[in-house]
Amino acid sequence: MTHGDPGGPDVPRTRATARPTDEQPGGRSVWSSIWLRLGLTALVLVGAYLALALWQGDRIASGTQVAGVDVGGLSQDDARAKLTSEASTLATRPVTVEVGDERVQVVPRDAGLAIDVPGSLAGLGERSLNPADVLGKLTGGSERDAEVTVDRTKLGDALSVAAGTVLESAPKDGSVSIEGGNVSVVRSTPGQGIDAEAVAEEIASGWPAKTQFSAPVASRQPRLTNAEIDRFVRDVATPATSGAVTVKVDDTSAELSPRQLATVTTIKQSGGKLAATVDGAEAADLLLEQKPDLTVPARNAKATITDGKPQVTPAQDGKKLDEAKLGPAVLKAMTSSDSRTVNAPVVVEKPQVTTDDLKGIDLTSQISEFRSKFPNTPSNKVRTQNMRVALAAMNGTVVGVGQQFSLIQTLGGELTPDKGYGAAPTIQGGKERAAQGGGVSQVSTALYNAAFFAGVQLDEHKAHSFWIERYPAGREATLWVPKIDNKWTNDTDKPIVVQSFIEGDEVVIRFLGQRKYTVETSSSEKYNIRQPKTVRDDDPGCLPVPTNIGFDIDVTRVLKQGDKVVRTEKETTKYAAADRVICTNT
Repeated sequence: MTHGDPGGPDVPRTRATARPTDEQPGGRSVWSSIWLRLGLTALVLVGAYLALALWQGDRIASGTQVAGVDVGGLSQDDARAKLTSEASTLATRPVTVEVGDERVQVVPRDAGLAIDVPGSLAGLGERSLNPADVLGKLTGGSERDAEVTVDRTKLGDALSVAAGTVLESAPKDGSVSIEGGNVSVVRSTPGQGIDAEAVAEEIASGWPAKTQFSAPVASRQPRLTNAEIDRFVRDVATPATSGAVTVKVDDTSAELSPRQLATVTTIKQSGGKLAATVDGAEAADLLLEQKPDLTVPARNAKATITDGKPQVTPAQDGKKLDEAKLGPAVLKAMTSSDSRTVNAPVVVEKPQVTTDDLKGIDLTSQISEFRSKFPNTPSNKVRTQNMRVALAAMNGTVVGVGQQFSLIQTLGGELTPDKGYGAAPTIQGGKERAAQGGGVSQVSTALYNAAFFAGVQLDEHKAHSFWIERYPAGREATLWVPKIDNKWTNDTDKPIVVQSFIEGDEVVIRFLGQRKYTVETSSSEKYNIRQPKTVRDDDPGCLPVPTNIGFDIDVTRVLKQGDKVVRTEKETTKYAAADRVICTNT
């Protein structure tokens, strides 16, 4: 027993030692420190990653190529600029096409080919935080083809043109014609060509990575085959030229010779087939030149005044060739092996002015009258006779409302001897020459003035080349069949009756009907005076011409209804100087 602890047994003494704990001085644990270090490390890594992503921005992955152009590591703007520059170069670098044994070239830019730069760069260099994208930009890009825009029509045309420079020829259609009654044949010939559309498609798919292509050459046939030419010659052209065609109307007939048939026949190709047509109007003209009595012209109603009393000549229907049906009928006869005779189709021709049109016209109501003095001397006997014939043909003519009057048509066309016309002085090329119907221009001048003062619509006329003093300056009209006519339209509300005759030494023309406008007229002074010269003429038909100055003059016509001006018309006439002609033909 030991002493020192009274009241109890002796117990062995031990030294107290410290147990390990998670506490650190200051109260912070070890694990907190570890987690702090880990957090700081992660923060640094994330910051570095974000910095890398931001640094990469819109840069394109390294090693990326578009159509062989390295755009890796470039920004979108820099890549676009570089590819645009290279695309421009590629667009001017020729594409080679093998055509048979030859080679041709087309320039992409001129042939509708172009690189689509924005489309080619689409999806490259986009900003991204995706680790795969960030890592991809570091580890390298890929190669891609360029996006291309193609004008296939333009490319095909360019290929066809280029191929045409080395190929022998294009296919050529032959032809058949009838000339002078004989058949003329040109045979069709094949050519060579390429399938431009297929080659264009191949180039569109392969360019610009590929710049050499092949275009197989194939024979190209013409649209018109020689078999079709042979058929047409056998069935149409040869029979058509084998003889004349007879055209009958009742008991009257006329013929169209092979030479005439050739002039009215047209041969055309359509869709590889040949066909002939006959112009019915031209055929009718040829027939009527031979036999005018094949048809009966319609006759307009006429109104004349005899001994002061109105007299009406009734209208009469006529008959004319049906030109629309005549052409096919003649063609059928031309190619027929049975009959070469045509019973010509005819139609009724109605007069332009009927007897009923004259009802209600006051034949004593005069709209206008014009008188023109003429040289009534023995030396002008033929000239005067020509005027009488023309005035008689026109006298009593009725021009319906809205109808156009033609002097040439009213006189029946050419001024021929069988109508009563003879040769008298006319102006030709600024000189006087004798010609059929000389003097009828004075009738035309009187008619023009009657129409002028009637206030009707003036459609067509031409002044003489130089001024003839018996005519009003700037208000006269010549006539030269068939080129120079005198036309006007009845724009009044009633038909107009034309009276025309000779009284003493005057041509008289009156318009009867209902006046629509009152007419006022004025003329300017003569200006731009041109002096005549003296010329010598040894032409056998030379006639001495009275000399006169040349000048310009303005004539104004004012149409009024009451005090209201409806229309003002101004016309300038330019006259050449009438040179003094000395005939040296005697």
